[in-house]
Amino acid sequence: MLFRSGALLICLGTPLFFYGITGWEYETAALFSLIGFYLMGLGEIKERHIWYFWAGAFYAMGIWWREEVYLLTLAILLVNFFMGKNRKSLLFCGLGILLFLLPLWLLQSSLYGSFIGGHLQRYLAEKGGASFFTHVYLKILITYNWLVSAHENLYLNQVLVLAIIFP
Repeated sequence: MLFRSGALLICLGTPLFFYGITGWEYETAALFSLIGFYLMGLGEIKERHIWYFWAGAFYAMGIWWREEVYLLTLAILLVNFFMGKNRKSLLFCGLGILLFLLPLWLLQSSLYGSFIGGHLQRYLAEKGGASFFTHVYLKILITYNWLVSAHENLYLNQVLVLAIIFP
């Protein structure tokens, strides 16, 4: 059930769906993410680590196309870590991600001087030259503020969090 609802969320609940309507590289990134998600589900059903490795490879291929897949992959890994049965399998997924992202990081380091690439590097420069990790930290703070501390009604916060986590 987790994987069925997750696949539906990837299709309809991410910006990749809405951007994909325009016919750019977003469809390819969403396709690789869906294949990775499917392979992860297959790995859980068949209880074989190799499916997790290939799931990680497909997540990495999605990242090659769009940086947003970093966050999508992180979210999927976190959900599997806390709700999945076999945490050891996530190591194989991480290995697949790492092996397929390493060439991209090397290429971006040589072309742009940073592993995060030109697109994100330009964005951070426009934001006052903040580092990548500072940018991620600020996004986490914004998300926390939006979900937890922005409303005086604590009950409403919990409802919002549950609505996001369990659609």
